Amino acid sequence: YRRKEPLLAYANYWFVVTFLPVSNIVPVGAIMQDRYLYLPAIGIFMLGAVLIHKFTWTVIHNNRNNTIYIILMMLIIAGYSWRTALYNTEWRDELYLWTKVALKQPDSPVANNNLGAIFIARRQYRLGIYYYHKAITAYEKLEVYSRRGASLYDSLGTAYCLVGEFKKAEKYLEQALALNPELSSSWGNLGVANFEQGNRDQALVFWEKAIQYNPALAEIMGNLGFLYLD
Repeated sequence: YRRKEPLLAYANYWFVVTFLPVSNIVPVGAIMQDRYLYLPAIGIFMLGAVLIHKFTWTVIHNNRNNTIYIILMMLIIAGYSWRTALYNTEWRDELYLWTKVALKQPDSPVANNNLGAIFIARRQYRLGIYYYHKAITAYEKLEVYSRRGASLYDSLGTAYCLVGEFKKAEKYLEQALALNPELSSSWGNLGVANFEQGNRDQALVFWEKAIQYNPALAEIMGNLGFLYLD
């Protein structure tokens, strides 16, 4: 096979070798990503080019009806071009992209979390909170609790701080810290939640924790300075 059809063999080997590292035989962090096929797709394109070449040569060599073949190839090219153009519209902006992903994968923690972040950035806090809740629900279904999941609870807790629901904020920030005790943003926002509820001593403790894990938090340093001077 390798000697008779070296290009076909090379295309197959290329696909297998480049796809194996991201095939999740050893988990790589995500089940599916478009980028996982960027390199393997070269093998698919090579395979397609070789097969089209062989088929074209056969048609011409056997003096068959070339018109039907040309029409068929034009239809295939037009179909794939149309699908590519449609797919490219999904990248018009981040909201459209992640909305499409969430429609296809409603239980995706990543898609829902990113939608939450987009709405929070646009100051549509309730929508952001809604999608953060969906992200956490999807994450909890996986039953794989890790430090990486802490950011989901941290995001939701931070969002509740932004709308002034500090008790709810504390609940989710504490869950974030249960997964990752070194998450400085959760310590910082716990400080904010307690300060806004009048618990200044507790806020001081949380802000000092935040600085312990991330001394570069300028806003928290300012808050500490304010408490120390008061």
